[in-house]
Amino acid sequence: KWLELDEKAQTATPVNEDSISWKAKDKGNLLIAVFKPNDTGMEKTLTLYIESGDAFGLITFVQPPLQAAGK
Repeated sequence: KWLELDEKAQTATPVNEDSISWKAKDKGNLLIAVFKPNDTGMEKTLTLYIESGDAFGLITFVQPPLQAAGK
């Protein structure tokens, strides 16, 4: 089940997978991120802040548009 996180409200609500362009979840010590094709014509950047106990960090994904990827 995928959830949309709202940091300000500190809530998580279920997401309709057809309405989002990316999703991520963890399975133990594995993070899975899935992106739909980027047909916006512009580069998209997503930065995830992850935290587990005293360990934390940032992961940045950069997704080029389909045209730049040669599709």
